[in-house]
Amino acid sequence: MECLICGNRRADSSDGLCSEACKIDSQLKKFRIVRVFFEGYPDKTIKRGMTLQEARAWCKDPETNSSTAKSKKAQRLFEKYGE
Repeated sequence: MECLICGNRRADSSDGLCSEACKIDSQLKKFRIVRVFFEGYPDKTIKRGMTLQEARAWCKDPETNSSTAKSKKAQRLFEKYGE
């Protein structure tokens, strides 16, 4: 498996990083969330400037997935743009 920061091969670690240096880098680097639509609509940046942990938490939230979202807001979004 590859390190999420540098792309080098990593040992089986639960955080997805290969070394202490990459752990430090993951706290300094900023990530963005990009919503990718099924067809016909351009990708849309939802959030910027997030830490790796914040980005992971966002992506693991069931409300950000078209197959598991339950809120009316999410349902309207998916009805308009698709999965």
